[in-house]
Amino acid sequence: MVCSAEFTDIVVAVNLWAFFVAGSESSAHTASGALIELANHPEIQDRARQEVKKAISKYGGLTFDAIRSLSYLEQVLYGNS
Repeated sequence: MVCSAEFTDIVVAVNLWAFFVAGSESSAHTASGALIELANHPEIQDRARQEVKKAISKYGGLTFDAIRSLSYLEQVLYGNS
């Protein structure tokens, strides 16, 4: 089954809110930690933001393919080099 749904700003915001409302949920802790680290390292945040903006432009939105192309952001989140 192929899903053609796009991640709109609203969908992303609602899902992020759900992570934070969950409180002790491990995904909420992971997201919180990632956001804190990005806030503490603006140069990494800027590079990650540019990668996301470029992918959105290239794929016409925050699509599955756009998300899969975010290699730098994946490295930031998972600590891969």
